[in-house]
Amino acid sequence: MYKKRKLAILIALLTGTAAAHGQTDLNSIEARLAALEKRLQDAETRASTAESHAASAEQKVQQLTQQQQQTQATTQQVARRTTQLEEKAERPGGFEFHGYARSGVIMNDSAASTKSGAYMTPAGETGGAIGRLGNQADTYVEMNLEHKQTLDNGATTRFKVMVATDRPPITTGRQAAAT
Repeated sequence: MYKKRKLAILIALLTGTAAAHGQTDLNSIEARLAALEKRLQDAETRASTAESHAASAEQKVQQLTQQQQQTQATTQQVARRTTQLEEKAERPGGFEFHGYARSGVIMNDSAASTKSGAYMTPAGETGGAIGRLGNQADTYVEMNLEHKQTLDNGATTRFKVMVATDRPPITTGRQAAAT
């Protein structure tokens, strides 16, 4: 009987321990399941946040791409216009001004002005042509304004205006009375 009793106690102990152990395993599994569910929820939240950030980043990339394309188009337009202007600047032409003026007086031995003409000088009695060395007794002014242009079709234009004046020698009262 002693053996039966021992066996009954042993069975009771083993069954009670297994039940207690089974209860502990169930609590542990539920706790682990709750922890996994929390981790899953946190992961879903992070994924949702990452998706919204990715969508925002894609939108910004599209905006930057559009801005870059617009900038490139503008840069190409500026480059084309610059090339056209450089080509136009390299063409011969433009505004030119040319001028010539002289004024002189011919003096005789008495330090008074005397008559002379082109190619004549009071240096000698021969009155031969000496040359234009500034020995003219007259005043002369000449002005040329010129505009040269090459058109887009390759044609060239030239507009020229010349203004000149030839003023007779200035005579003094003494000279007028002498003649």
